[in-house]
Amino acid sequence: MPVITLMSIFSSYLFFLFSGIGTVDLQLNLKPTRNDSGQVLINIYEDETNFPYHPSQSIAVPKSKLRDTNFQLPLALANGTYAITLLDDENNNGEMDYNWMGLPREGFGFSNNVKPNLSGPPSFEDCQFKIGTSDNQIMIKWVYF
Repeated sequence: MPVITLMSIFSSYLFFLFSGIGTVDLQLNLKPTRNDSGQVLINIYEDETNFPYHPSQSIAVPKSKLRDTNFQLPLALANGTYAITLLDDENNNGEMDYNWMGLPREGFGFSNNVKPNLSGPPSFEDCQFKIGTSDNQIMIKWVYF
């Protein structure tokens, strides 16, 4: 019985030890938001299937951590193609709010600093970037209306 317990502990240790293999740190640089209210939502997409509404991974960052001129967030991602969207969620409701004309009330951003057009948000293809083929550092600029 103790051998099984030691073996399972050893197996778990090896899994956690090597689970980071094949990942790269992406350095995401953000400028400060227009105010200190709420949080910033960072949404990561691994493919175009769910872009831009259902991210593969979402990270909420309190704005208290964004007071520096450039906030840097290291993200461990596997080599591959990704897109990122940002939301300046000023009221902490987890979604974009719109004014009576249908324009966003809160700030947003897309990787590659792609701007939306009148027909809607940009495509995954426009926003995509590759991890593991460059310096793995991106900056996304805020868009406010």
